[in-house]
Amino acid sequence: MSKTKGILYAAVSSSTFGLAPFFSIMLLTTGFSSFEVLSYRWGVASATLILFGLISGCSFRLNKKDFGTVFLLSLFRAATSLSLVIAYQNIASGVASIIHFMYPLAVALAMMLFFHEKKSLWTITAILVSIAGAVFLSSGDISHSGGNTTVGIIAACISVFSYGGYIIGVRKSRAVQINSTVLTCYVMGIGALLFIICGSFTSGIRIVTDWNTWLYILGLALPATA
Repeated sequence: MSKTKGILYAAVSSSTFGLAPFFSIMLLTTGFSSFEVLSYRWGVASATLILFGLISGCSFRLNKKDFGTVFLLSLFRAATSLSLVIAYQNIASGVASIIHFMYPLAVALAMMLFFHEKKSLWTITAILVSIAGAVFLSSGDISHSGGNTTVGIIAACISVFSYGGYIIGVRKSRAVQINSTVLTCYVMGIGALLFIICGSFTSGIRIVTDWNTWLYILGLALPATA
């Protein structure tokens, strides 16, 4: 039963995450900077999770060791989002997303090489086929208007390893014992704070008053993130 639930949650997660490129690009085309997109995305998502956690009766108290682990995980997760937005700005969003979705392969390889997880012929075959598919896909015309293809591919690849590191960190650290809502809330809240600070020292963070823009923000922050 737990395996079925895990597969179901993974399927829902991947399908809702697929909305992220669309809403991110819509905000970028309105003139938002990368830091503005991520500040609103993570800020609204973390506020929503705080509300959900309070209604659910979650305790948000963490000890120092847990907070240190969560802070490190938030850096991996923040690097993932930032590198993906950079990839969207430089190569086709579909290609960037497909490269990013190779992170399960990075996780599988790391678990087999460093944590002695059981190897299987099917897993190794899936890894090789997926790598081959990504290579063929990337060999076509993946350019984005005004973008740098090399920068885009590198950024997408960084997202693979940073998100893989985040997942492994969640599974193999003290974070595995933290309530999922609380963990995600802290990770996104810390990330939002980092993005706001970076945005304030670069192009600034604008106050959004336009309802259409807020619809893009909510679409990115709620189904695609929280």
